[in-house]
Amino acid sequence: MKTWLSLLILASAAWGQDWHSGFRLQGLRYEGPGEWRLPADPIWVYEYHTLRLRYRAWNLPPTDAPVLTLRPGAVGPVTPGATNRENPFAAGRPVVAAAARDLASGGRDHTLEIELRGRMLTAQVDELRFSLPAGARLEVEDLEFRAGPEAVPCAPGTLGLPQGARKLNVSGPAECGGFPATSLRGRESLRIETGGARGATLYLALLAHVAGLSDFVA
Repeated sequence: MKTWLSLLILASAAWGQDWHSGFRLQGLRYEGPGEWRLPADPIWVYEYHTLRLRYRAWNLPPTDAPVLTLRPGAVGPVTPGATNRENPFAAGRPVVAAAARDLASGGRDHTLEIELRGRMLTAQVDELRFSLPAGARLEVEDLEFRAGPEAVPCAPGTLGLPQGARKLNVSGPAECGGFPATSLRGRESLRIETGGARGATLYLALLAHVAGLSDFVA
């Protein structure tokens, strides 16, 4: 008897089990004057291109002074001072995601969504930089880089079984399109239960989503 295994591995740079979240920070508190630099994973901003900021701010002047700046990240080895196109620090530049005039002062809860497509020249961001003038204060309740619904292929799908095959039981920490799934973050694993089944052939179906690469099926 042939044995068939239905298995989906979603290799995604996701926050927890939310496949559409590429990077998240919570509970940041800053008071100016000052500059604060936070390293990132990096963040694949071509996939996770919507920056959502839930915040409260005080005494921010209505100017173009940067409050949140994104530094481009490398996708390979970088030679200091090199001007080749593969060097992200030659092709890219720090991008001001939010200036002082983009944020509402007054200490009330606000949410700002920033579209990064068309603004970033590199696929990655590896540092967030907050800057505040004297007397200003910023409380970030939630900062998240999110992908659109098309980014992760979690639509329901079907897989054809060869005649006479038996499907094995697979469970995982999450679900994607009706299939068990896991991610590259954390130490989650998929559990395969054969139920005592034996066979000469094992069929394995994989669907992977890797940020920065095209989707592929093996």
